[in-house]
Amino acid sequence: MTTELATRQHEADNSLIEQVIVGGDLEKLSPAQRTAYYARVCESLTLNPFTRPFEYIRLSGKLVLYATRTATDQLAKKASLSLRPVRTEHIDDVYLVTAEASDPSGRTVTNVGAVEITNLKGAPLANAIMKAHTKAYRRATLSFCGLGWLDETEIETIRDAMPVAVTGDGRIMEPERKPEPVKLAVTLAGPPSPRRATAPTDEDVSDLSHWLKWAYRVSGIKRQADICALIGVPNVLAIQDFATAAEVLLANLPPAKSEHKEEKE
Repeated sequence: MTTELATRQHEADNSLIEQVIVGGDLEKLSPAQRTAYYARVCESLTLNPFTRPFEYIRLSGKLVLYATRTATDQLAKKASLSLRPVRTEHIDDVYLVTAEASDPSGRTVTNVGAVEITNLKGAPLANAIMKAHTKAYRRATLSFCGLGWLDETEIETIRDAMPVAVTGDGRIMEPERKPEPVKLAVTLAGPPSPRRATAPTDEDVSDLSHWLKWAYRVSGIKRQADICALIGVPNVLAIQDFATAAEVLLANLPPAKSEHKEEKE
């Protein structure tokens, strides 16, 4: 009887996973099913799940996976891909790179990466050009492997894309709810505000999931968009250095009520 029940539960789980895959929304899965689905995807592509080759994003109301640099690097290595730029173009305010991915058998696939370079000069322009090449290489890698996944360099330019922190056991991490909303300062420039929290630990700045959990906790802010506004980035995927972002967040947090009282005294 126990074996029969287990078999039925397994079949039910597989059925739900199949339905969610068709609908494209991983949020409907339980944490255990979400973890199982993640593992199956990694297994099918022979990727190491412990290196987090995919992260989660909420796009158009659905929770989906996107490929990180770890995923494209592993895929390129396993397929013995050679990547090279075949053409660069400057069209109006857009810098466009066409990259080619090829394997030892001679099969080739091309794809493009584009960035806006309006009013950019010097180091910012150089960084934008490098990003265009990176986009092209990663898109070419995913195309070569027959994957229609979004790459992390793409989603920072998608307006309604919202990265979602998911734990290793499949639980979606939502920001802590506070009874009173935090009012953000309109002007972020100027001298730093007195800090209301200690600096993050090394684990807090080790990756995006840990950083988001820390940021929600120390700021009391409920929305990623408000945190991004506070540190001056379009979204959390644009954060290049989590330690630096933590410093900026702490510096721009509004003073606590107790700090206002001390200033008056």
